[in-house]
Amino acid sequence: PELNHEEDIPVVPARLFRAPDINIYDYVINSSSVDRLPPVPHFQKHDMFATCPGDAMAPKIRRGYLIALRRMPKDTVIINGDIYAVDTKSSGMFVRRLIANENTLTCVSENPETFPTFEIENEDIISIFRVVGILINM
Repeated sequence: PELNHEEDIPVVPARLFRAPDINIYDYVINSSSVDRLPPVPHFQKHDMFATCPGDAMAPKIRRGYLIALRRMPKDTVIINGDIYAVDTKSSGMFVRRLIANENTLTCVSENPETFPTFEIENEDIISIFRVVGILINM
């Protein structure tokens, strides 16, 4: 179901990011145990928030920042170089800059020395979310 901006938005806890074989979107939409926050009116439409679990995308997105995510169709056209969250069967969810290839996505961090670039097969993808906003904890 698409959420509208009158409803509170579920928050993906950082602990779920590395949980393989969980459809994180279905889990948070249907869970009464996750936190919910009001939508941010200045962001594009967003379906959920997520607490960034690490620093692969630092300094732009640091551990603990809250990111607003919009679920995209699995066959969405990836805007190469933009930041997405990807939920996978094998590795759980992660946030990276994506580059679309024929049958894979190249996943690039802001810190490639610490978080190397890697490829994921399209068949491994459960859901793709476009990052439409970042809330910085002060």
